[in-house]
Amino acid sequence: MATVKVNIACGTYVVPGWINYDRSLNIVLSRYKFLKKLLYTFRLTTREFYETTWPSNVIRRDVRKGLPLHNESVDFVYCSHFIEHLTREEAIKVLRECCRVLKHGGWIRISCPDLRILAIKYLEGDVNFILFRSSRKDELSHAFIKSLRMSDERPFYQKIISPCLSHRCMYDFDSLKSLLIASGFNSVEKRLFKEGVTPDIGRLDNRPLESLYVEAQKL
Repeated sequence: MATVKVNIACGTYVVPGWINYDRSLNIVLSRYKFLKKLLYTFRLTTREFYETTWPSNVIRRDVRKGLPLHNESVDFVYCSHFIEHLTREEAIKVLRECCRVLKHGGWIRISCPDLRILAIKYLEGDVNFILFRSSRKDELSHAFIKSLRMSDERPFYQKIISPCLSHRCMYDFDSLKSLLIASGFNSVEKRLFKEGVTPDIGRLDNRPLESLYVEAQKL
């Protein structure tokens, strides 16, 4: 039987052979290039949003409302830089859905910003850290707070077109492990960038300087 692999909140990081879900409106707008250009012309979207091309095999789906998949039908779930955009209650709901669709022995791989890395870089006074982008130590505390991205200061119309850019929770390994166990997973392990049991992580993993990588198994 073929291995079933699901990438939730995939963004543009897709690999052949995966079922890809994301809720971005850009999935639809990428199919209507004139409308997308019009929004950019009137400065209703950013240049990055305008220039991003979404693969045609991404299914628009808000996974907070569930996964349209049968119980125990999936071998692997991959989730990169999404869980931090959910409240803890939403995160548990989504992870329980992932646990539901995974077969016994199946794996989920999650990556997200590592709060421990950010805190260490701040305490070390690392003004060159990629998320701080500060050249003065007297600005480092502001850069650290901004790197947490706990608020979204964009105009309301940009929030409608491209929602969920702000973070609702931040995790280190211990807190993410606790979240996974509360959602029904077992055998939670910290992994390195592009290392683990999940297929295609050499092509899927990204943002290594700031990220935490964890894999958990459903037993």
